[in-house]
Amino acid sequence: MISGSGTSLGILAYVLLVAALVLPVWTAYKRACAPEGIRIDHVVLFSFGFIFYGITPILLGVSHLGAANFALGIWYAYFDANVGSAQMVIYLAGMLLFYGAFILGSYAVHSVAAGPAGRGILSADIDCGALTLVWPAAVAFGGAYVWSVRTSLFHGYTAYSQTYMAGGTISAVTLVLLSFILLRMSFAEGLPVRARRQAALRLYIATFCIFALVLLSLGGRLYVVTSAMMVLTYLSVYRRRLPYRRVVVLFAVGIAIVGTIGVIRLGSGGLSPSALAENIFGEPLFTSFSLLNFLGQNRFELFNLPRFLAGDLLNLVPSFLFPTKSLYLPDPTAFGYVVYAPLGALHMFFSFMINFGLIGSACVLGGLGAWLSWVGAKNTPLARVIYSMTSGCLAFTLFRDPFSVSLVKNMLEFSILVPTVLTLGAHVVSVVSARQLRRLSHRTPTSYPVI
Repeated sequence: MISGSGTSLGILAYVLLVAALVLPVWTAYKRACAPEGIRIDHVVLFSFGFIFYGITPILLGVSHLGAANFALGIWYAYFDANVGSAQMVIYLAGMLLFYGAFILGSYAVHSVAAGPAGRGILSADIDCGALTLVWPAAVAFGGAYVWSVRTSLFHGYTAYSQTYMAGGTISAVTLVLLSFILLRMSFAEGLPVRARRQAALRLYIATFCIFALVLLSLGGRLYVVTSAMMVLTYLSVYRRRLPYRRVVVLFAVGIAIVGTIGVIRLGSGGLSPSALAENIFGEPLFTSFSLLNFLGQNRFELFNLPRFLAGDLLNLVPSFLFPTKSLYLPDPTAFGYVVYAPLGALHMFFSFMINFGLIGSACVLGGLGAWLSWVGAKNTPLARVIYSMTSGCLAFTLFRDPFSVSLVKNMLEFSILVPTVLTLGAHVVSVVSARQLRRLSHRTPTSYPVI
C-alpha cells in the first residue's frame, strides 16, 4: 500500500497511476490498431516500454502482487522502504510529463513531416550488390570473435557475466548484420524480384540468425528481441500492417521463448508457468532498483546539464580497440548521486534525471518523438532503416540500459551511424561502378545495375 504524509497525496498517487496506465494503452491502441491489422511504430514501442518498465514496478509495488515469492520479496521490501506517497506523486507526474512530451512531439511533426527528402544522404541511391562487398568482412570478424569466446557459449548467465565484453561485441556484430538486411530490403523495394537478390537476402538472414543464437547463449535475449522489434517496425510501417492472428502468435511464442531462456540461463530450477512469469516480471522489477533508490533520495531537479551523456560518447569507440573504456566513463557518484543497480540495469528515469532534469528530459523526449516522426515520414531507403532501428530501441534498451549503451551505442551508433556509413560506402562503390560501365559501353545507363 502507498504510505506517506497524507491521505490526499495517497489519492493523488492512485489517480496518477491510473492515468499513467490508461493514457499509453489508449494511445498505443489508437496508433496501432486498424481493421486491416496492427502497425508497430515508435509511438507504440515507446508506450510499451513506458508501461513495462515505468509503470509495472509501481503497480506491482502498490498491489504487492507476488510479494510472497522469496526472490521478488527482496524487491518489495526495498520498494516499501524507499517509496511513499510524495515520491510516487513526483515520479508519476514526471513520467506522465515525459510521455506527454514524446507523444506531443510525435504528433506535432507527423502532420507536417511528409514530403520529399530532398538532396543529401537520406536520398542516396546504391546498387544493392555493393553491400555484399562489406558483408564478408563483417561476418569474418564476428566469426573470429565467436571462436575466441567459444568456451563461454551456452553456459548460462554466470558465464555471460564473466564475458560481458563478449556479449557486447556479439551484440554489435548482430546489429551490424541486421543493418545489412534492412538496407538490402529497403533499397530493393519496388525493384523486380530476381533470384540472385533473393538468394543474397536469404544468406544475410541465415547468417544473422546464427549470430543471434550465439548472442542468446551469452544472455543477450533482450537485444535479440530488440532486433525483432526493428524488423516488425519496418514490415508493418513500410510494407503492410501485420494480421492480428500473426501478432498474437508471435507475441505468445516470443514471451514463452524469452521467459524460457531466462529461466534456463539462471539455472534456478525446472520450467513452469510461475517460473516464466517470475522471470518476465522480474525484468522490470529488478531494473527498477536504481529507480527506487533514486526516489528515496528525494533529489528531483528541474534542469541538469548532460555531462554524463557527453562523457558516455566515449562508448562509440569499439570495445576491441579500447577494452578498458568503461574505466573512463563519467561516474555519477562523483557528483553526489547514488547508483544502485545490483543486476546491472539502470532505469531510464534515473538516467534522464541526472542528465537533463524533469523539464529538460521532457524537452529531449519531445524532440526525440518529433525527430522520429520526421525521419519516418521521409520514406527513403536509408530513412526507413534509421527509423525502424531507432524505434526498435524504444521498447527495451532506452528504459533499462545506461545512456552509454542505449543512446550512444544502440541508437546513435548502430541505428543511425552504421546504416549511414554502409549506405555512403555502397553509394561510392555504386557511383564508381556506374562510371566504369559508362567508359566500357560508351553510353549512360538509366540506372545502377541491380545484383
